[in-house]
Amino acid sequence: MGDYILLPKQQEAQPEVLLFTLAEFRQRRDIIESFESGVLALDYESNGYDWKKDDFSIRTVGLANEDFCISIDLLGAEEASLTAFKKWLVKRPYVAHNVSFEAGATLAWAGSIGIPVADTYILFADLATEYRRPWNLDTAMADLLGLDKEGDLVKDHMKANKWTWSDVDKFDFAILGQYNAIDAYGHWKLYKYFQRIIASYNDSWGEYYWDYHQQDCLSAVTLEVETREGGIHIDTNELEVSYLSLSEKRDTVLADFLGLETVAPHIESYNAACLAELTAAKPEEFTKTGKPAARYIKWKDKIEAARGVQHFNTNSTHQLRWLFFDMMNLPIGEYTAKGEPSTSKEVLKLLGVPGKLLLEYRDYVTKLKFVTQIRDGLVGDRIHPTVRVFATISTRSGGAKLG
Repeated sequence: MGDYILLPKQQEAQPEVLLFTLAEFRQRRDIIESFESGVLALDYESNGYDWKKDDFSIRTVGLANEDFCISIDLLGAEEASLTAFKKWLVKRPYVAHNVSFEAGATLAWAGSIGIPVADTYILFADLATEYRRPWNLDTAMADLLGLDKEGDLVKDHMKANKWTWSDVDKFDFAILGQYNAIDAYGHWKLYKYFQRIIASYNDSWGEYYWDYHQQDCLSAVTLEVETREGGIHIDTNELEVSYLSLSEKRDTVLADFLGLETVAPHIESYNAACLAELTAAKPEEFTKTGKPAARYIKWKDKIEAARGVQHFNTNSTHQLRWLFFDMMNLPIGEYTAKGEPSTSKEVLKLLGVPGKLLLEYRDYVTKLKFVTQIRDGLVGDRIHPTVRVFATISTRSGGAKLG
């Protein structure tokens, strides 16, 4: 990916990785005391990204600080040991590259988000101002730290066994644990690296930035996690009213567009051509033994269904070009990068009533999609937005106006 302008590349040495079962880890007082002495880096390997799912589970826990880089295998651990480990872990201040996930997973697994003190994803995106560069952990470890993330070993392991992350309990711990521990070490080294960068700034700006990161950014992250857990109440009656109203308005505007005197004849000819194409593909009515042919029966049903179907697709750029520019001879406002006539929003504004109606139709489609996402995502009278990384949520509560 190359060096970042504001964040010079480091040459970190690969750490010594220690792998433990939970029982083995609990015997290592030296390591436990080291992690109890201050902030640690935390990374989970789990059977999926959505910690809200009933079957969500954590296979390994990666921990790192200046002294140790470890992964703990939870597979087969005794319940009492797991309970004690969870109570210990949620009392530890931690950093992660995506606190949205680690905090949510900790909440789902241990009943608390723990004590997050830094999100290295946000720090990376904030402090490296290069435009549209990726801020993911792979990039951070390779481009900033000079570390090998060792993700290829896990990918090869999965490919060889035809596994996905849902099969994480089947993974070889020697491979998964190495990957997990290195990720945690990457979180730790990024955290220390960004601390040094911020400390180098003049006056009290560094102190101000850390306060902003922890009081503003991390508060927003934990709020997203808590929103995902507790859900957002939805007035289901109003939601249904919005859904029905938008559906009716969408259908009415589409009918108005297709029924325009300048549009309707071309739509009719398009539908007729589609039906003729299907009709021309008529198979033999009988088999060689004189029995009704299954292909013919299927074709006949298809023809009957096609008679009542609108074949013209208003979402198809290719078909809209045919309608507007080939058949209606409307002016071409601009061209795409490939030299094709554009049907963009700006162009549609120039196409008179047809363009106006199509824009209105698209607006209702967008609003209806938003309402439908909420409607389909309801659990009782609540939605539980999916948190990915800071400030990105799907099935979100903001966005399109409902109505």
